[in-house]
Amino acid sequence: MASNTAWVLSAALQGLSGAGAAGKEFLPAARFAGAKPGYVFKVDEHGLGYYLDKAQAGEGAGEDEAAGGAGGSGEERAPARPLDADELLRQAEEEANIDQIQVLDAKSLRRLVAGLDKKYKENMALRFKHAEQPDKFLDSEVDLDEHIKSLMQVAGSPELYPVLLDGPAIPTLLALLAHENTDIAADTVELLAEMTGADAVEEYGEEARGLVEALVEANAPELLVQRLMGFKEADSDEEARAVHNCLAVVENVVEIQPELGAVFVEKTKLLSWLLRRLKRRDFDTNKQYASEILAILMQGSVSNQAKLGAENGIDLLLMCVAQYKSKDPAPGEEEEFMQNCFDVLCACLMQPEHKAAFVKAEGVELMHLMLQSRRQCRYGALKCLDFATTRYAPPAEKLVDLGGLKQLFGLFMGKAKVKGPAGEHDVDAEVEERCVSLVASLMAQLPATGRGAARRERLLSKFVEAEFEKTDRLMELLFRYQTRVRAEERRLMAAVAEAEEDEQVDEDELLLARLDAGLFTLQQCCVVFGNLWATGDVGLRRRLLGALHQKGQTLTPVREVLLEYYNSIGTEGGVEEAARARAHVRGLLEALGAELEEEGPQERGAVGAEDGKQQGGSADMDMEEEPGKDKRPSTTKPNTGGEASGRPTEAARRDAELMPPPGASKSTPKSDKEQPPREDRSREQDKSDKDRERREASRRQRETELEDRDRRVLGRSGRDRERDSTREKDGTRERDRERDRDRERDRDRERDRDRDRDRGSRREERDSR
Repeated sequence: MASNTAWVLSAALQGLSGAGAAGKEFLPAARFAGAKPGYVFKVDEHGLGYYLDKAQAGEGAGEDEAAGGAGGSGEERAPARPLDADELLRQAEEEANIDQIQVLDAKSLRRLVAGLDKKYKENMALRFKHAEQPDKFLDSEVDLDEHIKSLMQVAGSPELYPVLLDGPAIPTLLALLAHENTDIAADTVELLAEMTGADAVEEYGEEARGLVEALVEANAPELLVQRLMGFKEADSDEEARAVHNCLAVVENVVEIQPELGAVFVEKTKLLSWLLRRLKRRDFDTNKQYASEILAILMQGSVSNQAKLGAENGIDLLLMCVAQYKSKDPAPGEEEEFMQNCFDVLCACLMQPEHKAAFVKAEGVELMHLMLQSRRQCRYGALKCLDFATTRYAPPAEKLVDLGGLKQLFGLFMGKAKVKGPAGEHDVDAEVEERCVSLVASLMAQLPATGRGAARRERLLSKFVEAEFEKTDRLMELLFRYQTRVRAEERRLMAAVAEAEEDEQVDEDELLLARLDAGLFTLQQCCVVFGNLWATGDVGLRRRLLGALHQKGQTLTPVREVLLEYYNSIGTEGGVEEAARARAHVRGLLEALGAELEEEGPQERGAVGAEDGKQQGGSADMDMEEEPGKDKRPSTTKPNTGGEASGRPTEAARRDAELMPPPGASKSTPKSDKEQPPREDRSREQDKSDKDRERREASRRQRETELEDRDRRVLGRSGRDRERDSTREKDGTRERDRERDRDRERDRDRERDRDRDRDRGSRREERDSR
């Protein structure tokens, strides 16, 4: 109907302007483009196209002659009045009979469906009968195409979808997908894209789901992908637009029923087609749309991710993003294409086998080069490294070996700006969170002992250099996210208090609200804090405690956040890796002085269960309450003119007095009601004295070990350097003496040879005489 209106309007404009008076007898056309007033679409002596309707032209000429005869006897004809655009549009609408168009209802829809089925059967019969004579069934295909376009009206009335499903519309439309005429197939795909569009889902979700279920029952995914692979984008723009509509149908049905994403990947060849489409060097709209569909299919589907890995998709995606290492993508679709490729990579890197493929394909090296390039790809590279190093050690080790700590901590300190994708989200905040998460992953994956211990030392030394500037940055982020999370917790508590008694509180919603406020980043900051504390370095511990005391806090809030994180660790990535992560965080909690219950044998046997104890021991701090309770200082004095801000509380001063920490935590003091009898108290006192002596001996031993380590880290003493210099000089003198001895031996050998020659010559002289 829209095409008819356009043609009528065009014809009206031409006729009123005087250009249509001398119309051509034949207008060539490769396909039917809608009705043209005064023309007939057919195959005749000039070929396929629009021919002037002579009968209609003769009637018009007769009317003109009659009008001319009536007016030619006397007065001259008045000149035509020029018409404006509104008048032209009104006349065009009158000619198109727009006012007489009826609103689509159930009865008219059934009539359209029946007409479509009838025209389809007639066209198939004519094609079968006149397979070698296309002109015999050309008119039927034109009528069939018109009936397909007439069904476009139903896309604007989703409430009529149940009526559409009662008839033969769905089988007929799916059969038209395999039609030999690509124009008919393209129009059918466009109709399906309109019917499954977002407008139908928003207001009529049940009707849209019913339509999608009917399509799936009729094997629409297989037929649609088969038709998609039959279109040739390079031949014409119409087929390229048809490919775009096919991808739109896939996106729409997966949005209505997300579980259909696995159906498209497992039962069709859509994934292979998408990967081949991404391989093309030239960029266009369909390439960007293919990357978007691939990202939709990979989100949250482990089976689809495994299928992509089997298709060697990790290598292909790395090739797609590698081109942006040295250049920025063009704004708009190409920029979105690059971000889609990174999103697919990150979704696949949640699986351990894909992380191994990522390392094997030198993905870490590529991401490191992108971090160095200062291009827009740095945003996606940082995101990929964050996913790759989560609970997987090889990427972390490779990143440190490549020298990636320099670029990482440049972003961590906020010195390097990253340009992210256009949108409403805060790119700087996301980069900040990614950096904290990546540093925490490096802390967890780099071993504290063995061959890889040097990598961990390089990472920890970053927090000591430049007057602890990175430690100060860590505490700044920790306090910032702590403030956000506490504010959100207060808001949630107020909302829960105001809620009605019969209203249930969803714990998952509360957790999601806290996560949106920055809970995960706060937990990662505390993980990094715990790793720094567990090193046992006196300077680091004093710096960390000093920052806490400036805010009037102790180690208690850090312990609480770590304990919540410890209890929330799941089994993602495998049971063994989850046990390793729990053991690592448990070691940090014990190093911070938390008293935890004994774990099962699986956790005790996990690799790395004693990392925290090996690095620094546990802090000797009183746990006055259970770790899960709020133990923040209740009386923090405000900042006045005569006092420094954030004055340490009694608990904070007690933490400072315990520097450096002993090897074990003190026992929790008991209340007066829980005091044992006098005899038991005396025995406990003796036992406590013995424990204190053991702790004192352990402390002295630990101090000795720390001094030895500091001596190794800070370098050798001047005496050692002097001794080495003396040894070097002695070695030089010894080498000189050896060279002198070698020369002397060579001279002796030469003198012996001369002496032998002289003796031989004298002997020969005597013999001659």
